Amino acid sequence: ISHRLDEMAARLRSAEQEAKDERDSLHRGLREMQMKLDDEIRARSKLESEAAQLRSTLASQSDELSKSRVAQQHGDDELKDLRARLAQRESQADAAERNWERQVREVSSDLTRALSDAEDKNKAMREAERSALKLREEKLSVEQHLKEEKRRLDEMKAA
Repeated sequence: ISHRLDEMAARLRSAEQEAKDERDSLHRGLREMQMKLDDEIRARSKLESEAAQLRSTLASQSDELSKSRVAQQHGDDELKDLRARLAQRESQADAAERNWERQVREVSSDLTRALSDAEDKNKAMREAERSALKLREEKLSVEQHLKEEKRRLDEMKAA
């Protein structure tokens, strides 16, 4: 029984260490994912800011074109360039947003899976702890019984 208790205690320590290692790994993964998300959010914000600046510039150029017929051809060329840049930036912003949404879904899925795994491991660890506690109780009971039997044998030897 003592050997079995020692084995159960060793398995319990091993399960506790595995759960701790898994928890640490999950926390590291979560921090990495959070940093990636933060980077994507900053990039998206920058692209949106640039798009807003380009829209502002485009609006300003449109006003100038309506006021000045002399610079109309030059303004038209510049406007085309700005529109192309705006379209490119908007396309980049849309791509970044789709990428960000995909990453959010992936992170959410990974987090859900990781939390489920952690809950399963915690449940198994609690079950192992309960088993170890039962074995400890059995060991104490057996030890108490052995002490009583030894005391009786000692009394019988003395008598």
